[in-house]
Amino acid sequence: MIYGLKIHGSINEKMQEYLISKLDFCERNNKIKSILFDVNSGGGSATSSEMIYNRVLQVSKHKPIYSVVTGMAASGAYMIVSPSKKIFSIKTGIIGSIGVYSIMPDVSELLGKIGVKIRQERLGSHKNAYNPFESPDEESSKKQREIIEGIYNIFLQTVIDNRKLNDSQISSIRESDIYLAESAKGLNLIDNVCTYEDAIRQIMNDTGENSRPYFDVPKLPIIYRIIGKFI
Repeated sequence: MIYGLKIHGSINEKMQEYLISKLDFCERNNKIKSILFDVNSGGGSATSSEMIYNRVLQVSKHKPIYSVVTGMAASGAYMIVSPSKKIFSIKTGIIGSIGVYSIMPDVSELLGKIGVKIRQERLGSHKNAYNPFESPDEESSKKQREIIEGIYNIFLQTVIDNRKLNDSQISSIRESDIYLAESAKGLNLIDNVCTYEDAIRQIMNDTGENSRPYFDVPKLPIIYRIIGKFI
């Protein structure tokens, strides 16, 4: 059996819990011979992406994992699927964004304009590094940058290792660009560009399975299921 899992939407703790539990199930179930990811995600939490990635990497050592990009596989979503034996994409698939960014609001000027002052007590010279009510000083900004660069280097190295990229390909993806499927194939970020049905056929042929993948579809919350009976 090819067991299908959808990676759609933002990578967060809820998706992390769902995917890891399903990967655990797939690893234990002897009837499941391979796993297929249907991917349409622009990424999300770096921490959740890493946690899912580590589980995917371990499971891929025992059962082959395939991925089909049906929309987008960017940032953390691409990190997760990078250990796949083969990655397919439809022609309009968007792949890449091998990078990290951090957003922190700075409302210090706004508060000054409306006459609001913030009183604070802190211990530790860097305790205010992520305080939205105060602009970070040069040293705090430097430390934040170092953290982001560290996460970026981890992300980049996982892609290099899993996709066996050469120096030219590494140089191209360092700027965190996104690529249409054909360009992504040229950079060895994916293996083939084809229709979704062709990808399924190739995966079935590769695994020797006669049946199409079985997709696990998460149940809607009970309130939505009840409402659905009356509309």
